[in-house]
Amino acid sequence: MEDGLYLQALGGERRALLIAEGTLQDLGIWYERQPLPGDLYLARITRIERAIGVAFCSLGEGADGILPLDLAPNSLAEGQVLPLRIVRAAAPGKGPKLAPARVTPGLRSRPAPRLLKREADLLARFLRADPDTIFVDSPKWREALDPRGVRARIEPIGFPAAVANALEACVDALLQPEVRLVGGGSLLIEPGTTLTAVDVNMGSGGRGAVPRASLDLNRLALQGVARHLRLRSLAGRILVDCLSEDSKTARAALAQAMRAALAGDPERVQVKGVTVTGLLEITRRRGLYAPLHELLLCPTAPVLTLRAEASRFLRLLAGERRSRPGIRWRLVLAQDLQAYLEGLDDWPDTARQLAQILPMEEKSEARYRLSEM
Repeated sequence: MEDGLYLQALGGERRALLIAEGTLQDLGIWYERQPLPGDLYLARITRIERAIGVAFCSLGEGADGILPLDLAPNSLAEGQVLPLRIVRAAAPGKGPKLAPARVTPGLRSRPAPRLLKREADLLARFLRADPDTIFVDSPKWREALDPRGVRARIEPIGFPAAVANALEACVDALLQPEVRLVGGGSLLIEPGTTLTAVDVNMGSGGRGAVPRASLDLNRLALQGVARHLRLRSLAGRILVDCLSEDSKTARAALAQAMRAALAGDPERVQVKGVTVTGLLEITRRRGLYAPLHELLLCPTAPVLTLRAEASRFLRLLAGERRSRPGIRWRLVLAQDLQAYLEGLDDWPDTARQLAQILPMEEKSEARYRLSEM
């Protein structure tokens, strides 16, 4: 796989993957109908809760947004429709935070809540990296790239199978808790509801290794922590359990090493220091991109959501068809996956080009099977 910026847009899921020296350097994943910070919505006030000082607002999609009453007009009333801007992305169990927008859209007599304007610049940080080549798997990206005068290598639909599979493997690795470190040792990254825990493991050397080796592995591990906070879009409170450092000087050095490793982070990050129990404490602002595990995995089990699975399937299917053009395919699909795919814009044309689509038997563990006719 060549170095460059890879942009994917199948199944309503958009991805930006920056590859340099054969390694994933930056990643952004979002959905076309996902409310994002900066976006402008026409919202309807559904409920006002003065006891807690907020109003709940329907955006026409997703969870209701939250408008603090100290930011809202004094005349606010339930049922009222007004333009609002998202200032903080939604989190599990919490809708996006909203603020009044200084615009006056033309309103019909009974306007419906809806997206007015997508303001979030999701590609800015990737284009600032000035990639030598931009690879695009769908003409859908033209509307984002053409106004910038950016030239890209646009594929008709999907990347070849080898490229699609390699990109998929990059993201799959970020959904795993264990990260192997160069030269030995590992990280165990476990996101939770209230905080993310990261454990640094020495590996075969064990935690009784000599202090110098322990310090060197801690510094290497903290570089890995910084990289994975960014790639996985982890946010909130993060506690890192480094290999034991008993002296105050060594603990201060750890905090300083963590600050240095986080210097290039695109989001606001603070290193609070080392707690009395020896944990390195970090806070990271929730940014444009939702944490990867929240976006792609079910909350009750480490498996892909139906939405993520459908998008993944379309990318892999497009890759196979690109690599072996002219072949008619037989496709066997799980019923819920097929029902979801039938509601996507990408699916009707693809389905017509396949020779046969069959339902998956109920007891099968597979979600889909693809074979040549």
